[in-house]
Amino acid sequence: MATGKSMIAIATGMAMILACALSSEAIAHTEKEPTSVTIAWDGTEFDGEVDSDSLKCVDNRKVRLFRRGKSSALASTRSDEEGSWTIGITRKNGDYYAKVSKLTLKKNDRHTHVCSPDKSARSDDALVRDCDDVVIFDGSGGDGSEDVDVDDDITVDVEGQRRYTDLDNFAQALTPFSIGPVSFGEDIHVVAINGQFAGPVGLDPLYVRCTRPGGTGTAALDAVGVPAGGDEPSGPFYNETYPMPTIILEP
Repeated sequence: MATGKSMIAIATGMAMILACALSSEAIAHTEKEPTSVTIAWDGTEFDGEVDSDSLKCVDNRKVRLFRRGKSSALASTRSDEEGSWTIGITRKNGDYYAKVSKLTLKKNDRHTHVCSPDKSARSDDALVRDCDDVVIFDGSGGDGSEDVDVDDDITVDVEGQRRYTDLDNFAQALTPFSIGPVSFGEDIHVVAINGQFAGPVGLDPLYVRCTRPGGTGTAALDAVGVPAGGDEPSGPFYNETYPMPTIILEP
């Protein structure tokens, strides 16, 4: 049986152990610096800001770009000393977001300082939409409504799908025509054909007008075309594929 003195010694020892444990817990800790990241699409690239009350958590942070529905990052970059970042990619339509990775500033057995990770909020600023409708026209005159003169015929495909056909063997001025919804970067394949009667050829410069709710914009596919003239045999005289230009839409 333990004596009174031994009981006191045991209690004292346990108290010392507990005190040491509490002291270690008080010293050993992880200090987290909150961080936020934003994202936007400016029509040509994604950009955003890494923000934190600690300047050490702003500079040189790794930022990764994701498209919702995809688990792998599409690209990554590093923020500059002010927290700004940009990523230019060949992108598809979709809803994009950014993640900033955790950064450990200092670490030892008892003390760790980290900059917290973050994921950008869902935002219309990072939503890249289809053009609900794309119209082809001759924009060389400047007013955006000129007919497309073709001698003789023309077909237009988008990503291998036929969207417009004129195969009547007659030269004519085509009213600006729709090729339906098109995503930025999708292939627009244009074939102009000299009809069965052969003879002269020609094709006006080709421009596209992108429309979606809240905005429209235009860009050139081929600002030259094929000058009218010269006798050519029957068959295709123009066979070109263009990526749908990225257009900043104006209200």
